[in-house]
Amino acid sequence: MKRRIAEAGLTPTAVLCTVYAMTLAHWSKNLHLLINVMHTRRLPIHAQVNGVVGNFSSTMLLAADLRGTEQAFPQLARR
Repeated sequence: MKRRIAEAGLTPTAVLCTVYAMTLAHWSKNLHLLINVMHTRRLPIHAQVNGVVGNFSSTMLLAADLRGTEQAFPQLARR
């Protein structure tokens, strides 16, 4: 699967987000929605940062506008 995703010029994250958006759009009957995506980034600001226990995540909203899209999956995932 990773090989096919790379051959299409996509990332695994883009593919998963697109599939998730398409699933939510189908079940909710809403083609324009926001997806709350958790993003983890632990900056190497100290040599022992990996030993620190805590929440190093934040969330961001990913807009998914599937209105008027009759595109093939790879083109949709690139949007």
